Amino acid sequence: MICTVALMLTYAEIHYRPFGLPSLVYRSFPEIVFDAPIRTAPGNPIPLFMFIKDAHNYPVTIDTVIVHIRYEDGSERVARFPYGGLIISTQMWWDSINILPEKTGAVRIYPYMLLTSGKRHYTVHVDSYNGTAHNPLYVYVASLSYPGEEGWYHGDIHCHTYYTNDQVEFGAPIEAMAFAAHCMGMKWFAATDHSYDLDDRMDNYRVEDPFMLKWRSMKQHAELLKESLGIITGEEVTCRTHAGRNCHMLALNSGTFIRGSGDSGENGLDTTTEKTVGEAVSTCLEWGGIACAAHPMEKIPLLEQLILKRGEWTISDLETPGITAMQFYNGTRDGGFRRGKKTWIQLLLKGRRIFVYGGNDAHGDMNRSRKLSLPLVSVSETENHVFGTVRTVVRAQSFVPENIIEALRDGRAVVTDGPFIDLTVRRDGNIAYPGGETPAGDNRVQAVFMSTPEFGCLKRCKIFAAVLGEEIELALNESKGSYEYTYVFDKTIELKSVMYLRAECETERGSICFTNPIWVTG
Repeated sequence: MICTVALMLTYAEIHYRPFGLPSLVYRSFPEIVFDAPIRTAPGNPIPLFMFIKDAHNYPVTIDTVIVHIRYEDGSERVARFPYGGLIISTQMWWDSINILPEKTGAVRIYPYMLLTSGKRHYTVHVDSYNGTAHNPLYVYVASLSYPGEEGWYHGDIHCHTYYTNDQVEFGAPIEAMAFAAHCMGMKWFAATDHSYDLDDRMDNYRVEDPFMLKWRSMKQHAELLKESLGIITGEEVTCRTHAGRNCHMLALNSGTFIRGSGDSGENGLDTTTEKTVGEAVSTCLEWGGIACAAHPMEKIPLLEQLILKRGEWTISDLETPGITAMQFYNGTRDGGFRRGKKTWIQLLLKGRRIFVYGGNDAHGDMNRSRKLSLPLVSVSETENHVFGTVRTVVRAQSFVPENIIEALRDGRAVVTDGPFIDLTVRRDGNIAYPGGETPAGDNRVQAVFMSTPEFGCLKRCKIFAAVLGEEIELALNESKGSYEYTYVFDKTIELKSVMYLRAECETERGSICFTNPIWVTG
């Protein structure tokens, strides 16, 4: 196994030293991380999570946890939680302290853990990493729910749990992520752990497990939790593009494990992965799954290109039969987002029916992302790729996994990091939602754009119409500046066959939402 040199979005694993190489991030001490979701829905607590990793090799004893809370108006509270000398000696330990917020708005949390390791006393503030700022956790206590309508369910399509655990990274336990999602106001998420992690032994990521206990355990955990939260099980599969590069595909709800180890760093300098995009898609569909291109246009760092042979998806890869969705909004609006959105529109104009989903690629990472910016050398942190920031909102009968999967398969979804759009087209008593169809002729096109003070007033609301084969989309309405928190477009329009409609909006604070298309047929 070699050391992966990629920028990893995750809780950073600091104990791996390949070939006995020296490491500037190594400590004879477990990784300790405090974390909390970036917002909580009305009436829900703030769960303050504590994760301790690798204490089976570096045991510690917890004496006390101190939590200092500062509200937006300047008022403060301090609470002490005695742990009475609790000895932690397992590979992964976690607990949560549920804080009942006294006020809405911004809350800053300064957590401290007093503990001993051997004969030495330590105080861990926010996390135990060298090189991070140890800044307080920021949580927005919402007074209103996410913008939306009844029957629409918010979720995160791409995140990693503790089943992603290897030489450079680890995620949060699936139960912790489920509780965080609930407190935020989400109803579901997709656990898409790396294919090259899911085939490892539970207790040793260096050894492959022929019984696939990790993959099986993930599915069992999701099944046990489905009464309270919908968890879509899947994997992020490493597969091979037409150009021979390693790329990632989300295999959602696949009934079988799909191998993909090309960029894992587990096979020395051999970066050959097991399946092409077409082969991975075929296996996924055969076992009832949904195949989605994961962050297809994201810029690949040079070292990842050279050592792990990673690359972007090509147009021909995205046109592979069975690829029905793209997840180009991957926690940040960078060049990959802009190129991905442009490519999506180009495909739509060519007549390719491909949906969009949104997620964050979070590995735990509920408040900020801590990562190995360079393995063996440094740890850094960023506010991008945080769990639940970018969401896929689906229209479904309920939030049980079967209904969420059905909605995703049909494209009844919008992507948002704040506002919401309810786009419908009505004719002769029939209602078409995003992902659906409506017959040509006179149709009532209605779009309700919604936001809240949490995300800011609406400032740009657009409905686009496009005839297939044309080069650009045309706007049906004019943007008029501030719409406050609601804007309604309602007009009867003659729609031609072989075209589509979609909508998008932006708030004054920069939050956005965009819908999947509604297609018009002859």
